[in-house]
Amino acid sequence: MVRPTAGVEWRVTSDAVFIDTAGRYQTEGFDGDEWSALLENIRKYRPNRPLDGMILVLDAQAIQHSDEREADETAKVMRTRLDDAMQRLKVKFPVYVVFTNSDSMEGFRDSFSASKNEDKTLVWGSTIPLEKSENAQAMFDGEYEILQNAVMKRRITRLSAPFPAVRQLRIFNFPLHFGAARRRFGAFMNALFRPNPFSENPFLRGFYFAAVPSSNGASGAVRTAGQGYFTERFFRDVLLRDKDLVKTFQSQKARPPIFGWSLTILGMAFVVLLLVLSAVSLFSNKQMLSDAEVRGERVLTIVKADAGKNPFAKSEDEVRRELSAVEDLRQLLARLDDYDRNGPPIYMRFGLYSGEKVFKKSLLPMYFSVIEQRFKAPAVRKLEADLRKFADSSAVFNPNQISQEQEQVLDKHYEMLKAYLMLSGDFRAKAQGADVVLALKDYWVSESKVPSDMKLTALQQLDFWAKQIDRDDSEVRFPRISTNAKLVEDARRKLQALPPVFRYYSRKVTEISKEIDDRVGQTNVSAIL
Repeated sequence: MVRPTAGVEWRVTSDAVFIDTAGRYQTEGFDGDEWSALLENIRKYRPNRPLDGMILVLDAQAIQHSDEREADETAKVMRTRLDDAMQRLKVKFPVYVVFTNSDSMEGFRDSFSASKNEDKTLVWGSTIPLEKSENAQAMFDGEYEILQNAVMKRRITRLSAPFPAVRQLRIFNFPLHFGAARRRFGAFMNALFRPNPFSENPFLRGFYFAAVPSSNGASGAVRTAGQGYFTERFFRDVLLRDKDLVKTFQSQKARPPIFGWSLTILGMAFVVLLLVLSAVSLFSNKQMLSDAEVRGERVLTIVKADAGKNPFAKSEDEVRRELSAVEDLRQLLARLDDYDRNGPPIYMRFGLYSGEKVFKKSLLPMYFSVIEQRFKAPAVRKLEADLRKFADSSAVFNPNQISQEQEQVLDKHYEMLKAYLMLSGDFRAKAQGADVVLALKDYWVSESKVPSDMKLTALQQLDFWAKQIDRDDSEVRFPRISTNAKLVEDARRKLQALPPVFRYYSRKVTEISKEIDDRVGQTNVSAIL
């Protein structure tokens, strides 16, 4: 393949030009400067594509018989030359490792048929796929094992030929010798192509084995490239087929990285958008907390001022100020309640939403406390009083003969008892805010002693307060009532006159009303307004 020369020789062919350095740069010494000068000259006259590839020719016999220190030193020198070439030429080129003198392994010549021109028709080695080139050196052992298995299969075929016993023994032992050489070859390859975090790593394209057959002619006969084992197809089908690899790498390097730029721009746009939305979320949450603090302070000031006082002894102006502050708080709570049930808007998220804590731990408990004194307690007392009056009344209802007026009375008190039970803890699983609103709305307005022009505001408080009847977690609980067991028993006994069909009808009307509310929204005062 390459004969020793005194200097650098140029092998010119019709397809390529090969620069033969005859191994003079594989050792440390003064030739290092010559190597650098050679690279500079190549770059000077071929600036765009200095090299299409580099062949590292290694003596297989020398590697097998040298000690580990010497092999490691040789690998370091060659790696230095490779790194120098990559840095000076500034191109990515494939590196082909050729282990020559492979016939030094016993049985080599006997394992390949010269009569079948296997020395010319075969390539004995492994070409690493381009997509695995980043970790090519780690694939050496696996690819070497594939070659060894192929040699073992070849042994079976070769042993079937009528060779002399001595030759058959050499054929039989060749796979063993080849397998035993893997450790030395592998150690050398690992040292030569060891990844360097501080520089670009060489592009290992593959490793191959070659040999120069023994000459039967005169000792001075010239050996040409065509006479070597496994060299002809190596040059034609491996090297020359890859001659445009560097050109491809260079064009990819010179081509504007549109896809990379696009990803970078998209990434920057995403980051900017995320920062903008985070800033909007931070501002919105800060504004919401500030608003909550102002509205909560107004209500808290009134609560502290009214501590120990009868809320119904206040003047009309004081009641208006109280209801105005509570209504402002309710409007904020209605918004926070929607965020809690359905999630906050996008512009308040990004891990910055802080309304849940202030809603459940501060504002809603305070709201329940204010509603308890002004609305709930007097309304429930009046509800109990009317249920007691109904249960103790002397009116007798005949289930078979109920007038329309009696039916309305029974149905009204049936709804009142149902709401009364829903407000207790025993029936919280079946509680419906709409039923509570229906039963309490008259008492809610009349018993709270609110000005006539603020009755609508009072009903809005009832709607929101009753909606919270389903809250029963560890953070906030709807304030339940303790029911009068005897009152419940007496009222139920009185309501037995109401036929089941009417109770069933009333229940179905309630269920249908709830279904409509879920689909189109609640048909209450707030929704209408």
